[in-house]
Amino acid sequence: MDLLLPRLLDLVDILLIGGLIFLFLNLTKQTSYWYFLFGLIAVVILYFVAALFQLQMLSSLFQSLKDYWLLTVLIIFQPEVRKFFTRSGITRIWEHTGKQKDKDFYFELLDSVTALASQKIGAIIVIENRRKLNDYVSGGVEIDAKISLPMLTNIFAPQSKLHDGAVIIRKDRIIAAKVILPLSSDEQVKTTNGTRHLAGLGISEVTDSFTIVVSEESGKISCACDGELTQGISYEELLQKMKDAVE
Repeated sequence: MDLLLPRLLDLVDILLIGGLIFLFLNLTKQTSYWYFLFGLIAVVILYFVAALFQLQMLSSLFQSLKDYWLLTVLIIFQPEVRKFFTRSGITRIWEHTGKQKDKDFYFELLDSVTALASQKIGAIIVIENRRKLNDYVSGGVEIDAKISLPMLTNIFAPQSKLHDGAVIIRKDRIIAAKVILPLSSDEQVKTTNGTRHLAGLGISEVTDSFTIVVSEESGKISCACDGELTQGISYEELLQKMKDAVE
């Protein structure tokens, strides 16, 4: 009885299926719209390769998903799709209508930030958005506390053991302190700002979070979102930016 040996194209077919699954799992962990664009191009190339070389498994997979792929992409990568259209200068094609614009903790947080700024207590506060910041939380000191001025003051006071690093907020709770963030390599920001601003900008370049920075030297408030740093921002402007950014 002859053994059924796989053809070379069958092995390539299997490897490409495995690569496609790996690509999908990796993309769901990323937050940059460039990763989304790269993944979309890679899938299109694989589709044509499967058709050209008649790779049966890969072709069958694409055939079974043909009626659902667009919906799947829009659901999974909704934040990245929106960032892509925004940064590309293309008019935004939809607005997320489910935002809760008036969250109570906004005002408690901004009142606390304003008080820290008036005392020139340096701070960096990261508000988690759609993508979880578990990797950063695990590297800091995990806590569970209500947002309040006394709590933030205790964390960021110079004599506190937690003042180095950032605070991460999830929903309306402080979930971690002393968190180390990636620093931006933006040369212009480097020449005029310190580590807090570089960290605030850095985390906004790799996640969809919203970050507030209080300068210890000047007491000025800045914010970072989508890889952009806005400095010397007013209370009203900060509130509006946070409402627009945080979903």
